[in-house]
Amino acid sequence: MKEVGTTPILIEAQSLDTLVEKSRLIAQKSPNALLPLSFLIDKKSFEAKAKVFKDFDFDSTQKIVLEEAKKQGFRDNFFQHAYHDSLLHPTFTPITHELLDSMGIHVLTHQGVFYTLGMVKANDIAMLETQNLAHSMEAQTLFSKALASVQKELMWCGILSATLLCLVLLWICPNALMLCLSFILFPIALILLSLLGKSLSLMHLFMLFIVMALSIDYGIYKADTKAQSRATHNAIFFSLLSTFAGFGVLIFSRIGALEHIGWVASVGVFALFLLLLGREKQ
Repeated sequence: MKEVGTTPILIEAQSLDTLVEKSRLIAQKSPNALLPLSFLIDKKSFEAKAKVFKDFDFDSTQKIVLEEAKKQGFRDNFFQHAYHDSLLHPTFTPITHELLDSMGIHVLTHQGVFYTLGMVKANDIAMLETQNLAHSMEAQTLFSKALASVQKELMWCGILSATLLCLVLLWICPNALMLCLSFILFPIALILLSLLGKSLSLMHLFMLFIVMALSIDYGIYKADTKAQSRATHNAIFFSLLSTFAGFGVLIFSRIGALEHIGWVASVGVFALFLLLLGREKQ
């Protein structure tokens, strides 16, 4: 079960040995990380430790140990084999899929690249991504990155959509063009006003285009004076409620991206309600 304040991460490498090396490095930088591979030892770390053993004067140390042991009452040569050759000159065991499977550690391989998962403190994610050690697997982060990759396309689609809407309005209701445009411009203005002082995200922009597309329908209905019946009023009102039910309730979400959608939808619905109410009084 995911701990509070932790985030899943994806670690990738070109080899199993490098994957272990990265996991050990992440464990050093994020002490509370949960990384199964960090408990293993990679070849580079093994060679570094082996060099320390090789450079250490075990013969002199062993003589000191034997002398001190004799003074303490141990029999002669009691610690003669304290430093066994297998401990002083260990053999490196290559990391393989079979070894990992036997330990219950699963590593995914795709197109020659090795992947594994782990958990780290949420505050460490930015540092790890900056150093290219891991990638966040949190849903909100992945969603935001996906949107950021299509930011330019989204902007152009929004501009194209606004242009087409204006042309459609000019064709359908040229005599009530300003009235129809008010159902687009007023919600957009109120939404942007409500976002003053806040960071404008792609989700705000995404929902802004949706509100713009939905608002024009109400403008066209109200521009048609021949269809101003009670049934039409009720249909418009309940349509507005269904829009809020579908998008506006997301304002209560704890997920940032969904909350942004809900905020824009709620302000847009409120603006449309004011316009419809004002039109009703007229």
